[in-house]
Amino acid sequence: MSTTPYTGDGAVDGKDDLYYMDLVEFRVQGGALFRVPTSGFTSSNPNFFKILGVTHQQLSLKSDTHEKIIELSDISRDMFRGLLLAMYPFARTAESYDEWLGALHLSTLWGLSEIRKKAVASISECPEFNSKALSERILLAREYEVGCWLRDAYCQIIQDKNMNVDTLRSSSSSEPLDWETISRLVQAQSLLKVWPADKFQDCEVCLNQQDEPRRKPGYNVNYRCFEHLSARSCVDVVFEKEYTKMGFNPLTAISFAGERLPLTGTTAFPDINQTGPPVSSPSGINVFIASAILGRSVIPCRVDKKRKKCVYFVLGGRERISHSGRFDLLPFSDQHLHWVKASHGQIPVNTQPVEGGHEEDGRLLYHASAFIEGYRIPGKTGLHLGGAKVPWYDCELIFTKDYEILCWRSR
Repeated sequence: MSTTPYTGDGAVDGKDDLYYMDLVEFRVQGGALFRVPTSGFTSSNPNFFKILGVTHQQLSLKSDTHEKIIELSDISRDMFRGLLLAMYPFARTAESYDEWLGALHLSTLWGLSEIRKKAVASISECPEFNSKALSERILLAREYEVGCWLRDAYCQIIQDKNMNVDTLRSSSSSEPLDWETISRLVQAQSLLKVWPADKFQDCEVCLNQQDEPRRKPGYNVNYRCFEHLSARSCVDVVFEKEYTKMGFNPLTAISFAGERLPLTGTTAFPDINQTGPPVSSPSGINVFIASAILGRSVIPCRVDKKRKKCVYFVLGGRERISHSGRFDLLPFSDQHLHWVKASHGQIPVNTQPVEGGHEEDGRLLYHASAFIEGYRIPGKTGLHLGGAKVPWYDCELIFTKDYEILCWRSR
């Protein structure tokens, strides 16, 4: 066997530039030792070891030299292991809420941005997190500066019809909300009002985005179109300063409703370059997915290009067709959207459904579809519906299984 040092591309002293890894040892609270590659830390934050006050000379020592051990006496073993499970998923990745919380705590402390993103996304799906009182989730959001958690908790609170000062102060959390937050929540709830759907052209946000914002007689600043009609818009206005302090920008936050094309029965129907392909074509009629604005609710529906004044949706146990107001069409793209099998109103594991609207009380609705006479017919689904409801020939067809929910491929 040759003993000549390897001198290929990227080699230094015969060491491969990709797979000759430096190791480092950590000793945490209780004396537990960990030995891992340095690359997981430095790839996420090149200044990681500088933050800990570790010199390059210490890192250059041989791995069996105890002088190379980095002392982390204030970090628990479980918390550090949670970080390593997220960083080096060799045997398994972090799974439990506590493991991901440990990863979030340390990645926030040490500026490990990629691990932090993974931790936030994973904790958001943990039942232990979602079952916590909203006030507790607000406290966690503030502690770890997670704007999306804060926003979602605020939105859920203001959509509760029974919300008032007494209920907020008597929260089941050991730390009830402070008075300033409570007053702002009450203010945000008061903004959660809309005009009738036929007044969509007066959406405050849409008007302000025009080159020359205009105002009409009787203009009401509380009105929002579907794109801006949500508790989120009210919360964003009231809690703007807190967002800014946290470094959270709601304009760059992900919208799970998708970008929509606002239409009415009198506006020109967009061409296929804007709408994308139809989801089906029963009897040769191209059918598209949309959401109809009906007063304080937004209902997933279908619309066909030939009779765009006919917006088909389910309401009150039957198919409704007549809708003179606004509906927002969702352009379809196989690259970004796909249908996933579902049942009993549940959201399939590891999916992000497309938000299609909401009931008057704020409960979310999603786009669903079922095959009827060989064609995919769009409808609606939601956790509270226990399945999918599809409009068909003046009827409401209910599917507890054998239907699909529209989801994002990656969001």
